[in-house]
Amino acid sequence: MARRKPKKKEALKINWRAIGKTLASVIAVVVVTAGAYLGSIESYKYFTACPYFNIDKLSVTGHRAVSETDIMKTIGPILGRNTFALNITSIGEMLKANPWIKNVEVKRILPSTLNIRVIERVPVAIAVISGMWLIDEDAVLLKKISSATDFDLPKLRGIKTDAKKIKAGASIGREQIKPALDAIAWLDGYRLFGSRLIDSVSLKSSDRLKIAFKDSETQVIVPRKKWTDEIERLFVVDYLLREKGERIESIDLTFDNKVIVTRPQA
Repeated sequence: MARRKPKKKEALKINWRAIGKTLASVIAVVVVTAGAYLGSIESYKYFTACPYFNIDKLSVTGHRAVSETDIMKTIGPILGRNTFALNITSIGEMLKANPWIKNVEVKRILPSTLNIRVIERVPVAIAVISGMWLIDEDAVLLKKISSATDFDLPKLRGIKTDAKKIKAGASIGREQIKPALDAIAWLDGYRLFGSRLIDSVSLKSSDRLKIAFKDSETQVIVPRKKWTDEIERLFVVDYLLREKGERIESIDLTFDNKVIVTRPQA
C-alpha cells in the first residue's frame, strides 16, 4: 500500500498589529473593570489618561430633523478625549433633552471610536392648541409652526390640556389623541366623495369624533372608541351620495346598523 504523503502545513500569517490592538482593548476593559471593583485607582487613572484610548473617530447616525451640528453643540467637544473618561450615560441624557430625540444609543468601540445612534420622533399630526404644533404618536409636542401648508398632516382639534404643558418636549397625553390617530389610520387612503382628503379631527366630544375634509363642508361623525362596521357603511353611503351630487352637512356613523345623513337647512 502506497504511503500517503503528509499534507504540507500552510504558513500561518499573524497580524501582530491587529492582535496587539485587540489585546490592548481587552486588557483595558478588564483592568478598568477590575480597578472599579478592586480599588485599583492607579490602573484606572492610567487608562483614562492613556492617549491610545483618545477618541479619533465619532459616528453619528439616525438623525434627520436634528442636525449633526446641533448634536455636536449639545454634547460638546469629543474628539481627542479619552473614551473611558467620557460619561456615555450623560451624553445620552443631554441629547434626549431635545424634543425631537426619542432615544439615543451611545457605544464605545475600543480603542478610539464612539458611535452615537439617534432615534428621532416622527410627527404624525398637527395639534391645534395655542397655535399649531407638530406632534408625534406619543403626544409629545415637537415644534410650534406658523402654517400647516408645508406639512401633509391632519390637524387635531378640541384637545384639552393644561396651559403649562404647552411647550416643546411636553406630552399632552397619548390616550387623549389615540382615538383620533386610530381613526386616521383606519381611514388611510380614503377620500370623501372620491376626492377630499382628511383635514382635521375634532376630539371635543367625549364619545365621538368629527372628521372634516379639505375643501368640503361635509363632516363624518364616528365613535370615539373602537369601530366595527363603520368603514363599510361609510363606503356604501359615500358612493350613493356621490352619485346624487347633493350638498351634505354630515354623515353620522355612531348609530348601530344605520347611517344618519344631514343636509344643510334651507
